[in-house]
Amino acid sequence: MIEQKWRVLAVVSIGVFMSTLNGSIVNIANPTIAAAFSISMAEVQWVVTAYMLVVTATMLFFGKLGDKIGSHRLYVIGFAVFALGSLVCGLSYSFPMLIGARILQAIGGSILMATGLGLVSNAFPKEEKGKAVGMVGAVVGVGNLSGASIGGLLLQSFSWQWIFFINVPVGILGALLGIFFLAPQQKSNETKGFDLPGILLFA
Repeated sequence: MIEQKWRVLAVVSIGVFMSTLNGSIVNIANPTIAAAFSISMAEVQWVVTAYMLVVTATMLFFGKLGDKIGSHRLYVIGFAVFALGSLVCGLSYSFPMLIGARILQAIGGSILMATGLGLVSNAFPKEEKGKAVGMVGAVVGVGNLSGASIGGLLLQSFSWQWIFFINVPVGILGALLGIFFLAPQQKSNETKGFDLPGILLFA
């Protein structure tokens, strides 16, 4: 029987890998996407930039939101939002629609990254927290590094849309695993609300 802590680590690793992979996987498809929408290489860079900007700008907000409503719930929502955003990316028939879908996808990715580490940290005993955090860090590195190779393999056999479609079943699987395997997290008793000026300045 697999211990609960390893189940949590597995679920979180899926989400963290997906969110970091999608920060880099699109780079290799940029020329193909630019040709499909008849835009310049300068314009198509927004497919990557929009994702990274939204992830970075919203991570603090979603970390705080997870403390308030329960990070286990928010993590499952993150999977669902990421899968929906990926589906719309693949179905996009215009460049503005693709950028909008990437923003939606990035919101899901930001939720996964903002809450995942806390879920893992809470699942492991004190003496193993460092090891668990290190494992998540390794997954982040693998996700960032494998974007080009995975993207290249998908483009070699399929259209550019499959760079996004491949996330849909993974996101659905991750959400289902999260429902079954993520234990309820204690909500923060802190009454202080969101630091909206700070969040906006950070963005």
